[in-house]
Amino acid sequence: MAIPGLTRLFRLVVRPPTVEQEIDAEIEFHLDEETRALMARGMAPDAARLEAQRRFGDQRDTRAVLARLDRERRMKTRRAGIFEDFSQELPRRKR
Repeated sequence: MAIPGLTRLFRLVVRPPTVEQEIDAEIEFHLDEETRALMARGMAPDAARLEAQRRFGDQRDTRAVLARLDRERRMKTRRAGIFEDFSQELPRRKR
């Protein structure tokens, strides 16, 4: 039996994932966890997976929202770096 998250950790060490791969892995992790929880309550594996997917909601929409949020975060980080670089280039005022 695999240790939850170990495969994901191994992939991170070997080759850094793309944002899309990270999003897909995160969604899959949540679906797997919910499927396991439903199976622990007595559901059959196929029924548990379908119920986990139903509870999760629209995966395409979730992927799109998370990708957009990541782009926005990267843009803010980039802007902050530009402003920091710019402020370091400005001559400091003498008192």
